[in-house]
Amino acid sequence: MTEPAPGAKTIVTIDDDRFEVAHSDDVPSLRERIEHAVNSGGRFVDVPVAGSAPVAVLITPRTRVVVSVTREVIPDEDPPSYPSGLRILDDF
Repeated sequence: MTEPAPGAKTIVTIDDDRFEVAHSDDVPSLRERIEHAVNSGGRFVDVPVAGSAPVAVLITPRTRVVVSVTREVIPDEDPPSYPSGLRILDDF
């Protein structure tokens, strides 16, 4: 996985639980530990959660894991101005 852009967050979803990973540097190591747990038939894996203590999750061959990178979009403080009479479709 490549280095995420500034403002990007790495999210790990394990079954129905969603975790924001503390540092993108932890992702390759986390993926390796998850794969090892699956190959060994099941094992607890510590997920480094941003802003919190790590969470121990039981990973088995039936566990569904998704690793994704999202980017937070920050809206412009000043919306663009348009010539008089021009309407934007979002206004309707």
